[in-house]
Amino acid sequence: MSDGNSRVLPVLLGTISRREANLPSSWLDRGSFSVDKYLCVMAADPTSSLQLADLIVAVDGKPPPKSLSFKAKTVSFIIVRGGEEMRIEVPTRAASEFDRTWYASCFGMILQQPPPELPITMRDVPQGLHICRIQSGSPAKGWDIYESGFLLSINNQKISGKDDLEKVISNLPHLTEGK
Repeated sequence: MSDGNSRVLPVLLGTISRREANLPSSWLDRGSFSVDKYLCVMAADPTSSLQLADLIVAVDGKPPPKSLSFKAKTVSFIIVRGGEEMRIEVPTRAASEFDRTWYASCFGMILQQPPPELPITMRDVPQGLHICRIQSGSPAKGWDIYESGFLLSINNQKISGKDDLEKVISNLPHLTEGK
């Protein structure tokens, strides 16, 4: 869990080697920027100034850190986009927007609210609960559902969050008999 002051970027990052980056050797051999791996934007929120395949070579004038957690509301990046080096300012978001501490177990499914960064990689995020895991040997394992899918309803009753799930489950007759 992050502290209340931490801020993050609305992007998914991966690493890329110096060789894979395919940058001119004169650029790669610059003193403090000579590193073995760079960060590459794998997916970005459409509102972010970072774009898919941007190569992040410096953050606030230094080589990219292993963890991108910030205090500032904007961060200065040196990136390479389409072979051109550029400096951009990128707004950060409160890390608390990305905390996913609520989980539920239902019929052997581990559920949570959809991660806030999901729209980066998925155009239309369903209004339901994200299925994080399906436990082996559970009733859900035999159903036609998949991990990373969404639980949208139970018995034709819409599930859009924790409260809906609790309400629907508490009203299932075979689960409430004998209470």
